[in-house]
Amino acid sequence: MVHHYGNGGAPYRLFVLGAHHGGPEANTQELTRGLVAHFDANPWEIPSNVALDFMPDGNPDGLAVGSRQFLSGVDPNRNWNVPGWEPDAYDSNGRFRYGLGGTEPMSEQETKALADYLYWTHPVYVVNYHSQGGFMFGGGPGIGDELAWLYSQASGFRLPVASGAPGGGSRLGYRVTGAMNGWLRGQDIGSSLIELTTTWDPEFDRNLNGLRAILQRLAQA
Repeated sequence: MVHHYGNGGAPYRLFVLGAHHGGPEANTQELTRGLVAHFDANPWEIPSNVALDFMPDGNPDGLAVGSRQFLSGVDPNRNWNVPGWEPDAYDSNGRFRYGLGGTEPMSEQETKALADYLYWTHPVYVVNYHSQGGFMFGGGPGIGDELAWLYSQASGFRLPVASGAPGGGSRLGYRVTGAMNGWLRGQDIGSSLIELTTTWDPEFDRNLNGLRAILQRLAQA
């Protein structure tokens, strides 16, 4: 279910996703539902040129059974149609698992439905909450890099150092294939994946600050 706020016909749309990895990351559902409640009570914080969409339950079956995967066993963030997609992939704990990416890119109905929604609404930016890690990455097309930087500054989630710089490189420690962020870049949509620090604390205030920074920037666009 997607909760809609702001001006539906506005030129800029922001999409916020929680619980993409189901039950083990249920604090991202709690966070996103908290943000829904906040903007329900404070709609005046949304600029007139912005539509704001929230999907708190990105993987409802995974939430129900306590799994990161869909009921099919496919990982929601390994099934997207991007270069380098593979049927076998590393999960969020860095374990290599057969069939985690699906039988083919976009093989899962849940992935197709979310991709269709994002394709047709074409948000200027997507915020995808995960846990745990205490950092963020992303940016991308248009003003995506600027929005990622603003979110980082306002929330305190650190952006990764460039791979060629001292201390740079991936913070994950394993290779990610078939990820949603890559598909979004291919659609010219900016995005960030936010890794909450733990698997239990929704860190509401810092993430509200991050979203507010993005909304303030879009108000000036």
